[in-house]
Amino acid sequence: MTPDVVVDVGNSRTKYAIVFRGEIIIDGSIGEIDEIIIHAMFFDNISGKGLRWLVAGVNPVRQAEIVAWARCRGDHVTEVTNYRQLPITVDVAIPEKVGIDRLFGAVAANRLRTPGHAAITVDVGTAMTVNLIDATGRFVGGVIVPGPRLMAKALHDGTAKLPLVGVEFLNSAFPGKNTQDAITTGIDFALAGAVQMYVQRVKGRGDDPELYVTGGGHDTIFTELTGFEPGSISMQNFLFNNVAPRLPGLDVVMRWESRLNLLGLLYTAETLP
Repeated sequence: MTPDVVVDVGNSRTKYAIVFRGEIIIDGSIGEIDEIIIHAMFFDNISGKGLRWLVAGVNPVRQAEIVAWARCRGDHVTEVTNYRQLPITVDVAIPEKVGIDRLFGAVAANRLRTPGHAAITVDVGTAMTVNLIDATGRFVGGVIVPGPRLMAKALHDGTAKLPLVGVEFLNSAFPGKNTQDAITTGIDFALAGAVQMYVQRVKGRGDDPELYVTGGGHDTIFTELTGFEPGSISMQNFLFNNVAPRLPGLDVVMRWESRLNLLGLLYTAETLP
């Protein structure tokens, strides 16, 4: 299958990409369907034909809305709903229970990783998932922790006085001198610490992993993982110029790939009829 549009439907946002000749030419994320409609119609006018969509995700209601709209236009839509459709071995206890978004990230990392190296994917969204693809290319599991917004909301909802703090572009203020800084720094440390612990355990098994980070909540962990200051030249190089630092103390290459799951969808399309 050669798709024109690939869509990853998440719990908080929908990521999409317009594809031309097998390459992503436009990508973004939306809270509403309007933006993807605008881009899809624009591309349709250029191509002069109905679009071929590849759609998957973890939000069935929202996914059904997008699929129904595309089919009403006369477009062809393929949905990925089963791990068996993906070009990766899923070596866990109950493969069908693994979130499809985790597996798309694994498919992409499996293609991008250096041969002979394991890969760890970190996707920071509503939940943060940290997943392992071993050196033979198998998805072998991972961990799931609440994402930054869920952590902030849980602290607010579960207590009488703690405020609901914003979690965009967190910048750790250690030690926290006020309640907001104490909360945001705690969230930052918790997420970064989970990643560092996972990487440490993987290295302890004798693997030499590469780390691939993606997701809308990535800013919450970058400072702690890389040591870069928010907005610094080093951070900009990491985000936009594909400069790969090594995690301090762990000597693991860390790469930022904002389109990791979309690439996984695109690579999956290559194996579909």
